[in-house]
Amino acid sequence: MGFKKFSVRWFNSDNGQWLFEFFIRVFLVLIRIFLKLLLFFPFIAAGYFFTQLILQKTDHGILWMVMVYIFSVLFYRIFSIIKYSMFILRGKNNPIWFLIFLVSVFTTSVFPVWLVYDPIKNWVLKLAHSGADLITWIICGFLGWLLYRRHYR
Repeated sequence: MGFKKFSVRWFNSDNGQWLFEFFIRVFLVLIRIFLKLLLFFPFIAAGYFFTQLILQKTDHGILWMVMVYIFSVLFYRIFSIIKYSMFILRGKNNPIWFLIFLVSVFTTSVFPVWLVYDPIKNWVLKLAHSGADLITWIICGFLGWLLYRRHYR
């Protein structure tokens, strides 16, 4: 009998704290999914490009998803090998490592942030009327730093 009173009181509370906490959790999960998509976007885009060379638009959607996934994983593994070789070249003081480093940083950190710059700027313009450019640069710089930190720990 006491359990029913507790559960009814919890669901019918007027303050709505559980609803607020639920939406905060959903919001954090959505941010995490967005950051993961941004992190793996170069590999997904390359996988889509190479799948487009093999398959036709009339082929089944599941086949498209599987092929994009396979190519994305393949490009991620190739990138990991290149990154490993870059660290080896850096350890041997070979100057080619810096060129590989610049290309890989552009591919994994700068390019994805460049793609989301305009949507972020439009979003910031709706929220803040002054200083939108500075706020956009700060957000994009932070996203670039997160991507760089994730790929080059």
